[in-house]
Amino acid sequence: MMAQISKEYAVSLFSLAVENSAEDKYLEELKLVLGAFESDREYYELLASPLLTREERLSIIDEAFSSSLSEYVLSFIKILCSSGHIKLFPECVEEYGKMYRESKRTAAVKVVSAAELTEDEKRRIYEKVSKLVGGQCEISYSVDASLIGGAVIETENAVIDGSLRKSLQEMKEVIKK
Repeated sequence: MMAQISKEYAVSLFSLAVENSAEDKYLEELKLVLGAFESDREYYELLASPLLTREERLSIIDEAFSSSLSEYVLSFIKILCSSGHIKLFPECVEEYGKMYRESKRTAAVKVVSAAELTEDEKRRIYEKVSKLVGGQCEISYSVDASLIGGAVIETENAVIDGSLRKSLQEMKEVIKK
């Protein structure tokens, strides 16, 4: 149910973005707000608080974002806040991002490696993954030392586990047999 609501909000904003040829701009602005919410959880919680009036919450949004956001993205956040759905903002951004990538024929890819990757390693991964998905890809990188070595690559349709941890687990299974 909530996923559907998030999608409906995102579709509305994406439609406005297409009408205004502002898909990139709106996505950047949404990411900016998401980053602000993630870095200051108390502020985010305040916007959802029933202790403040609707007008107070909208005023807080205006104060924080009116100078840095376009009219429609600012209105979008205000509508979420007014309707009591501000907690859905991260899901709305995710849905918007999916529509954006589909429109640009770009795949979302997550790469988790055991250690920080060099720019050359990232370039090589991008080249291989873009061939795998058959086009452009938007890659997010993170580090998880528990992988011991190697990396795990996750696309929308597949997971490629090339970690040393996975290899050790497979070896352990073979030894058990």
